[in-house]
Amino acid sequence: MRTSIGAADSGTNNRAKLKPKRIDLYDLDTVVKQVVDNPEWYRSLPHRVKANRMAIKMARGGCNDNGIERADALRLKFNDWKRTHYSLPDYSDDLFVVSDLLQEAADELTDQAQNSTDPNQTWGAVFWKLLGEKCKELASAPEARGFDKRQLLGLASELAEECKIWFSPSFDADQELRRLQDTIRAKEGR
Repeated sequence: MRTSIGAADSGTNNRAKLKPKRIDLYDLDTVVKQVVDNPEWYRSLPHRVKANRMAIKMARGGCNDNGIERADALRLKFNDWKRTHYSLPDYSDDLFVVSDLLQEAADELTDQAQNSTDPNQTWGAVFWKLLGEKCKELASAPEARGFDKRQLLGLASELAEECKIWFSPSFDADQELRRLQDTIRAKEGR
């Protein structure tokens, strides 16, 4: 049995550069033996787990990896911003007021998220979406003290890291973090 395989056209003129190849049963047998003898070559790469309380809470709440990555990036950027501005007068008061504003919003949005999902389903992803919409709305409000949407989401993510905002019913996030870290260390052989 012989078949002809050509290169896929990726938008460039690769087809003209590559000659058709013939694959026979011997070639196919060689490939199958390689796969059977070396299965680790063909396994998916391991999922990289974020090991912080915010990420654990978001994952438990059903948020997808992209949302968790974005929240973590916004949290880290917010913390960088806070380090450069926190020493300035009035920022500590602003931070307290805006944190309180976000916690109040989170309280209301949690009820909305829980009520909009099946009682047996997670509601964290709905909550994250509602929180993004609320931060966009709050960014133009005077009580947001000049914080933009990304800063508000970064602060909300930091509040989640501090266990002041949740994406699921509460649980012992520190215990779950320790368990996750132990699992990661065991897999890495440490």
